[in-house]
Amino acid sequence: YGDRFVAAIRSYAEARELPDRTEESAGAAPAAARREPEERRASSTYEQTRQLLVEGLAINQIARQRNIGEKTIVGHIERLAAQGEKLRLDHLLPTPERTQRIREAFDVCGYDFLKPAWEYLGTEYSYDELRLTRIYLKQEAEQE
Repeated sequence: YGDRFVAAIRSYAEARELPDRTEESAGAAPAAARREPEERRASSTYEQTRQLLVEGLAINQIARQRNIGEKTIVGHIERLAAQGEKLRLDHLLPTPERTQRIREAFDVCGYDFLKPAWEYLGTEYSYDELRLTRIYLKQEAEQE
């Protein structure tokens, strides 16, 4: 159930433009000790992810290099896309056949929520595959 809860929380937070605090760890410095304003730190972390994405790195490579989780990286990509960044994602997509099946699922179930598309496709598709493909498809539609 963890993926479902995280997806629901992420969707709620993104719709309300709440800051992503998934990168804060127990060993992080207290807020008073931090020097940069939160907004600047957030944009810096997203910029680091964007730059590694531009370099053509895969999600797992970006996560390893940044020492953060893959789901956090996918969340960064979602946030960058929501802020209007045009991202090259073709190297992150599943096979063309899987991408087409995901497209069909979103066409049938709508693009607003992942769960209906995930249930339509079955459990052999991951939420991250759906998230990345949805970003790609939305950007593709905006270019038309």
